[in-house]
Amino acid sequence: MATSEPIRNTNDIQRIKQYLLMRKRWRDYALITMGLNTALRISDLLSLKWGDVFNFHKSAFHQHIYLYERKTHKCNIVLLNTCIIEALKLLKANLSDVKESDYLFQSRLKSSRPIHRSRAYSIIREIADNLQLEGTISCHSLRKSFGYHAWKTGHSPAVIMEIYNHSSLNVTRRYLSINQDDKDQVYLARGGWYGAPLALGINLTAKWKGLTFFVLGTGEFGGHAMKNNESYYWISGEDKYSAVVRGRWTPETAATATYPRLTTESGTNNFYSSDFWMYKTDAFRLAKIQVTYDLPSKWFKNSFVHGVSAYISGSDLLTISKERKALELNVGSSPQCRFYNLGVTATF
Repeated sequence: MATSEPIRNTNDIQRIKQYLLMRKRWRDYALITMGLNTALRISDLLSLKWGDVFNFHKSAFHQHIYLYERKTHKCNIVLLNTCIIEALKLLKANLSDVKESDYLFQSRLKSSRPIHRSRAYSIIREIADNLQLEGTISCHSLRKSFGYHAWKTGHSPAVIMEIYNHSSLNVTRRYLSINQDDKDQVYLARGGWYGAPLALGINLTAKWKGLTFFVLGTGEFGGHAMKNNESYYWISGEDKYSAVVRGRWTPETAATATYPRLTTESGTNNFYSSDFWMYKTDAFRLAKIQVTYDLPSKWFKNSFVHGVSAYISGSDLLTISKERKALELNVGSSPQCRFYNLGVTATF
């Protein structure tokens, strides 16, 4: 039996979501979304109940899932990100009555039970066959896709290894089916879809008397990304609107509209991956500035202290880019921050 592979192409992931949304298969859409965003095994996903993800007393979704894994018998804590919560909201809105004890992914034949893993497999195979996805795609592909795309977008291999509870990075590499094409992209500095073929850095150091001034700038050019965040750009139905919809299409703004028309339906036709949503990630960043003052050495003659310096620094201070707003947008996670440090160093 062939080994399951991750879904490597991000466009294929969007096609899967669109396929399910167009057919109003809310349960299957939520299952796929959770599988892609949690790295949980299918057996653990199917064991989840509404009480695991939703606080019925506060009428709000939990921030984390606390799960006892069936295979490893270990407790796992998994964040519910924005994509997951939006998919679960859609599922919940299309169910007549939801109780804490109800399974998230209920069987339509036996409402008190979740779907069987064989049914989950047939759902994924049906999608893969109809969309003609490349590779060996199965339930386990969802779990593998999480780590594969985390690796491709530059997340720490050590953290990914920890998430999967692997014993070594080699095990993780083999598990994620990282092939020669993937390795070639690293050598070519492409880094996959979000990478840039040209990266550069420049630094300047100037000294005057006891002062040292240091500046570091970095740049990335030639890369592209998609404005496909489902909580900010791809909005439909009863979603909360973001500022981008102000430029929506209407008959009166047909010549100047910058956003598709609004709809109370799923809006799937508006949200196919295309060059309408594509943007260049070209940017130059002021990565760090530091000013250091070295106190006069004569102050420390005949002392066990050889020297003292005071410094102030700032990091991630400025991004110069036509698409700065898109590059600095974080939805469903911590905001991007500037960092300032003030300190003293001493040598003895």
